[in-house]
Amino acid sequence: MQRAFAGRMNSLSVSRPRFVGGLSLGLAIAGAASCTTSSKKEVAKTALDAMSRDERRDTFEATARVLDEHPELVDEFYSVARKHRPLLDRFLANASKDLSERSMAELAAAHLVENPAALEQTMITSLDFVAKNGPARAALNRAIAARAEVATDILTDSPEALDSVLEASLITLERKPEARKATLSAVRKNRKRLLAFLKREPELTKDIGKEVLREAVKDNPVLEKALRGAKILGDDRTQR
Repeated sequence: MQRAFAGRMNSLSVSRPRFVGGLSLGLAIAGAASCTTSSKKEVAKTALDAMSRDERRDTFEATARVLDEHPELVDEFYSVARKHRPLLDRFLANASKDLSERSMAELAAAHLVENPAALEQTMITSLDFVAKNGPARAALNRAIAARAEVATDILTDSPEALDSVLEASLITLERKPEARKATLSAVRKNRKRLLAFLKREPELTKDIGKEVLREAVKDNPVLEKALRGAKILGDDRTQR
């Protein structure tokens, strides 16, 4: 095993410090092969502590090169690493910071879209956390605004999702005055598009018109009676 490790390090054309550091670690681990996990941990710690910062970096670099060529070993390492919360937390903390880079974000996104269940859980959990964090809420709003058409196109794929979001939006507007003002401003800005939409939906326009009239005359029984007499309003008072 020791010869194999040394030969592998040589084939990577590593520098002498990197080779020595990696060989030291490899020899230490090889020597501890028959020991318990706890003993192996102490041996590995001793070997790493004996290295300088540069030697450790070079050793990790050499190891990474081997793992680049053997992805199955990465899978084996991950199956162990995911059971160690401190290690995984630190790794993900560093990776999360790097996701501000487009290339890193694309790498993560490409894997998430290949795993719909993971994407769904990540989105749900992220929203739960974002809701409690001001800067995160602002960041999410910027992201949605930057991809508004794409987000809307995806949302409108699902009648159930569209219905839930519309209902939740109306309920939320009732308790957020500032959001109500912003919504009214957006409606005024897009009123021509809204009118064009309603024009293509005569039944909806009729229903909305009747509801608006009912609200307008509910405190004026004389006018309400006149509109009902003219059959502009129906007699079904339960619709109020």
